[in-house]
Amino acid sequence: MIEFNEGLEAEPEKVNTEAYGAGWIVKVKVAADVDTSHLMNDDEYNTFLEE
Repeated sequence: MIEFNEGLEAEPEKVNTEAYGAGWIVKVKVAADVDTSHLMNDDEYNTFLEE
């Protein structure tokens, strides 16, 4: 984790109302040698939820 959203302390509801904007929680930096091919992007995750 390289950063967390301090603004959520005052407005935690933004996690639900603005998840892709002001409601972000943490920023993570992944090491270059980590295989992330098995992770889903947001479109793949939404499709998964619909199944």
